[in-house]
Amino acid sequence: MFKAAPLIARLYAVNDFYKIHVVALFEALIVTANNVAEPPSLLGHLGPHTAKNFLEAVSELDKPLIRPENVLAIWRFLSMVTLSRIHKTSIPGPFSVPSLNSSIHFQLKQNFEARYPKCTLQDLKRTTLEDPDKMLQTNQSWTGVKGNDGHRASLEIVNVNLSLVDAQIALFHSWKVLAIELTSSLDGNVNLQEALIKVSLDCLTANSQSQHSEEIFARLCAQRADLALIITQRLIEAKCHLGQMKQLLAKTWDTIRNFRGTFDRELLEDDTPYYRSLLRLLFIATRAHTVSATHIQPEDSNVSKKIAEASPVASVVLDIIKYVVAMGLRELATKIHENALGSSPEDIALITGILNSCLHIPGIELYQPQIVSIIITNDTARVATTLFSWADGIAIDGDPIYGELSILFLLELSSMPLMAEQLAIDGVLGQIASANITSYLRRGNVSPFAEGTGLQRCYSIWCRGILPFLLNLLDSVQVSIAAEVAMFLNQFLPLLKQCSKAFEAPESSRTASKAQTRFISLSMCSEVHSLALLSFIISGFRESLEGTNEIPEVNLDTGAILENVEFWLGARSILRERILPMGARDELLARQKVEKAPAGLGGAGGSKLEEIVVAELMGIRDILSGGADS
Repeated sequence: MFKAAPLIARLYAVNDFYKIHVVALFEALIVTANNVAEPPSLLGHLGPHTAKNFLEAVSELDKPLIRPENVLAIWRFLSMVTLSRIHKTSIPGPFSVPSLNSSIHFQLKQNFEARYPKCTLQDLKRTTLEDPDKMLQTNQSWTGVKGNDGHRASLEIVNVNLSLVDAQIALFHSWKVLAIELTSSLDGNVNLQEALIKVSLDCLTANSQSQHSEEIFARLCAQRADLALIITQRLIEAKCHLGQMKQLLAKTWDTIRNFRGTFDRELLEDDTPYYRSLLRLLFIATRAHTVSATHIQPEDSNVSKKIAEASPVASVVLDIIKYVVAMGLRELATKIHENALGSSPEDIALITGILNSCLHIPGIELYQPQIVSIIITNDTARVATTLFSWADGIAIDGDPIYGELSILFLLELSSMPLMAEQLAIDGVLGQIASANITSYLRRGNVSPFAEGTGLQRCYSIWCRGILPFLLNLLDSVQVSIAAEVAMFLNQFLPLLKQCSKAFEAPESSRTASKAQTRFISLSMCSEVHSLALLSFIISGFRESLEGTNEIPEVNLDTGAILENVEFWLGARSILRERILPMGARDELLARQKVEKAPAGLGGAGGSKLEEIVVAELMGIRDILSGGADS
């Protein structure tokens, strides 16, 4: 019956009457096939051409009639195909290293070109060997002494090996499409999650083992890395908390180390896309450990210590911070200085994201002294401040994006109290204040609504980078740096005055044009919130040290800000009209609707953006009114 299967398969397309019977017969063949005597695969026995056409016909699912009994029979047959031995024998293959026998290829090339100096294997390519036989049949080197030991036999062996490699690569591409399609059904499907985690691990294992130098294998490594990246990202989005997810971090790091070696070798331009994919995967793999932090019970005060002592990833995280973050930032800064236009800002953002994820792994705070030692040894903070000082000179089309990226990197470093203290000792505020890019912030024309990408980026540096950075320094160093922070802030009088007037109520200003509508953005709320908190903390330090240590007052009109904030919180309908989304994230929040207004406020619910803005305003009010509950 198996021998007649190709003919029987054709009956499916010949006559509608035979469809249900062909499917039933094939299902019976699969079920009753003997494990030893019968072929392991019905579809494989059909041959590639017939199997492809048969599956294409079956996939129509009895259209256009769609008779229930026929559709049910087809699905039952397809289920048996996937549950049969073909499934078990093909799963390990797609993501392994192709079975290229490099030695026989090299030997054949060397021997063939030595025997036929003016003829190469490229001249033959794929052939049935009929033409070479006609030309070389009288040559004993071609035919061999015994008929099976010449160049002809070697070429046949090489072609069979190349065909095997080609089939393995084709199998990988088919499974890649299937795996990506399956990621849309991950929610709650534990078995599928486990299978796809194994796919990611197998891809990384294959990349670690791949030693072939041919271009096709380099492309295959990149494709496996991209597949692992997509699958892992979808698993994180599906909130997969399986223990196997934690294996990805060590496996990804092993793959990176095998690729980079000692990290002393400069990364080649052609290798950059593949290395970038591995770093993206590393970022997501570290997130798999931060997600698990939400499942830790806080009752036991020693939980984090036990996790840190038992965690096998601590050494991996320290290596990542040393080689990828510290040494990686220096390598990128050198490339940016040499060719800013040819560099990618995404790489700095990626390293910052990896650092952020590493620092949020449960228990890693106990390794903070080692992390700070690594950062200091590699002079990483100085590299970041130097990159910040270059920002205006290496701007891309007038956009000093590296200024924002470098200050955000310093912000991540300052989240570690020991590192924040070291930054304060090194005089980081003086270095930031003396940078050329900082002079643009003192000019007064920097705002989220400024004309020009450069000025908007400068505002982002101020709002997203400098202000949170100052808060981290105050939180870690406390009163010892309060005076320096206050003097630093007072250098930016135009921005402080602009902040004091940011929430001016309609028609409250005598100088502003009545025809000019003032808008409120989320970034403005964040800026005022940060400045209000800085002013509040510094004022508290100044009062506690009155008469012993002179701490300047921050030139911020907190009274006017509080009055205007209370107006907007009491005029919800007007506020809703004045909120202006800035950027893609704000646009997304503006499209998300909420059913109820934030707690404490009347009126119907608005957008998620409005909800966040109102929460920021309430926070500002609580700070400036002395922290009293409202």
